[in-house]
Amino acid sequence: MAIIGDIRRKSWILILGVGLGMGGFILMDMLQNRSRMGGRSNTVGMVNGKEITYNDFASKEQLRNTQGGDSYQNRKDLWDYMVSESIINDEAKELGLGVGGEELKDMLYGQNLSGVIYRTFYNRQTGQFDPATVKQSHDQFLTGQNPQLNVVWRDLEDQVVTDGLGNKLNTIVSKALYTPTWMAEEANKRDNQTANLTYVKIPYDRIPDADVPVSDDEVLGYMKSNKALYSQEEESRTIEFVSFDVFPTASDSAEIRGRIAELANKFKTVEDDSVFIQNNDGIYDTQYFNKSALSPAVAEQLFSAAPGTVVGPYLDNGYYRAAKLVDRRQVRDSVKIRQIFRSVENTKFNASGLAAAKKFLRDSVENVLASGGDFAALARQYSQSQDAQTGGDVPIFGGSFPIPALRNGALYSAKPNAINYAVTEQGIHLYEVTKVVDSGKTGVRVAYVEEVIVPSEETQNKKYNDALKYLRDNRSLEVMRNSAKESGYTVGQSTVFANDFQLIGTQLPSGQSARDMIKWAYSGNAGDVSADVYSFDDQVEFYNSNYVIAAVANVNPAGLQPMTSDVKNPVALKLRNQKKAEKLISQLSGKGIDAAASAFQTTTDAVTGVVFRGGPAAGAIANEPRVLATAFGLQPGQESKPIAGETGVYIVKMDGAPVDVPATNIAQIRKQESTDLQRAIGAFGTGGGLIDALKKNAEVSDNRTTFF
Repeated sequence: MAIIGDIRRKSWILILGVGLGMGGFILMDMLQNRSRMGGRSNTVGMVNGKEITYNDFASKEQLRNTQGGDSYQNRKDLWDYMVSESIINDEAKELGLGVGGEELKDMLYGQNLSGVIYRTFYNRQTGQFDPATVKQSHDQFLTGQNPQLNVVWRDLEDQVVTDGLGNKLNTIVSKALYTPTWMAEEANKRDNQTANLTYVKIPYDRIPDADVPVSDDEVLGYMKSNKALYSQEEESRTIEFVSFDVFPTASDSAEIRGRIAELANKFKTVEDDSVFIQNNDGIYDTQYFNKSALSPAVAEQLFSAAPGTVVGPYLDNGYYRAAKLVDRRQVRDSVKIRQIFRSVENTKFNASGLAAAKKFLRDSVENVLASGGDFAALARQYSQSQDAQTGGDVPIFGGSFPIPALRNGALYSAKPNAINYAVTEQGIHLYEVTKVVDSGKTGVRVAYVEEVIVPSEETQNKKYNDALKYLRDNRSLEVMRNSAKESGYTVGQSTVFANDFQLIGTQLPSGQSARDMIKWAYSGNAGDVSADVYSFDDQVEFYNSNYVIAAVANVNPAGLQPMTSDVKNPVALKLRNQKKAEKLISQLSGKGIDAAASAFQTTTDAVTGVVFRGGPAAGAIANEPRVLATAFGLQPGQESKPIAGETGVYIVKMDGAPVDVPATNIAQIRKQESTDLQRAIGAFGTGGGLIDALKKNAEVSDNRTTFF
């Protein structure tokens, strides 16, 4: 009691201590995270001295996330775009380039449509792009009546202008490219001159790998000699990790089966199948399925049982299911239709819009058809689906057709050559069945209740505790490696960069856990083991599928790439094949094609009509550029010396003189060659070789890891 009284008397000391402690934590957080309270702390990055602020970046990121896609990929794409935007604007300003008001309108909804606008407003459901819709939306933006729409359009206009300026920069450079006549003639010869060749191949696997060892020093030496191929522009970290994978136990599976068995008993007696399915997250597809489309576990029973029969539980592709036979009947194999479609927004709750569309079809189409009107002409005039261009013709389809209401009507009930209607979420279809394929097959409609077999919460917790114990007992990389080997665990590896959000080369999913692991790796030193267990979710069922303990294996400075397995193995293979080639070439010294084939007990092969680039006619040597290059340098009847190819050593013979195809269209070839060069520099706005080259020469500082 005396102690409590003393604390009460001196409570000001406690308050001051708590205040100082909280202040210390806040200050530490500000210093570590460089609080966004002003100055450089609000800077996500700099491009040639221009600031990319956190507020601007975050608002644009939020806008892109509302449009769908992976949020982490959106963030990466946004960064790349904003760097490109800054560089393009600087270059355009230097050159006096701009985008005027009328030009912008033309790029938004005119003849010179921007790819940004097309991608944004393309309707994937109808397969159409409507410039009028774009103009209507843009006009609403110009009136300023919708704040949210204004934000979207300001961003879209910026993207369109940047895309247009990037295209202008590319055009300036690409127009400077020129293909002279002699180059066009060589291109024609390269693409069209044909030759008949005979060759023999001695594969590299004729020499055992053990006979040609490749050391790490040799791999490293090769990488240093080819720095352009094996260099990285920024520091990377190599992470090693042990993953505790979570799988359902026999007890988990039995529990799930029991739940489905209980539902199956109820399913037998319910009066309303659709309500029962909805309440129990079941499945009911109105399509009729043939026996081959059903699980073999229940197909025979469903095709012989009475409607209303429930079969199961049964195991099917990772699920326990119970199936109820709803109906069985003879169904058509496939049908062909022609249609006239009218779009109606949200048909389920838009009775007036649907009624207006149906009245239009009856007045303007059905009555005209009844008077002898031409269906194809009416479809071209009135249909709002992509097949309007073909007179409303829809390719022949069966049960897999993706529009259920139209599929069910056409396949199961519609009379041929009669007017039918189908209402879908997107609108209303007037259609005729013009062809029926019916082989008399039987189909069934089936409803299911099911549950996927996943680990229980108890199983996940147990595996998490195993990972925690492992983490506690293995506090250095070397100890972790040894312990994993003794326990039979596999040590995974991934080399990552500071802003990555996925562990490249692993099966672990991208997302926040991967991001947290990478951020931790950049805060530690080589040999450190993480203080936390990282939880990764199954990307379909969203349970904890992996508990991961991570360690920093290497800090790889900018320059030569680290010699990880995914880098080392291809280089070692290349060097090993080089050594094998030397041995085989030595053994083939002085031998021609026939003697080489005899010595290695193989046969010669002949190919005809081969062009310099390879192609299908070249057969096995199509992907052997050294062999083809050597072959087209031979005289008629001449044999080559042994050639070290990609997969073996070859000797090739030119059978007769190559056949030239005279160039009658040199002007067209020159144009095509210039086009190919233009593509090489990138003719697509903010991407491509030109913009990438400008990025490499720009001064870019990246502070994203401070914020994300």
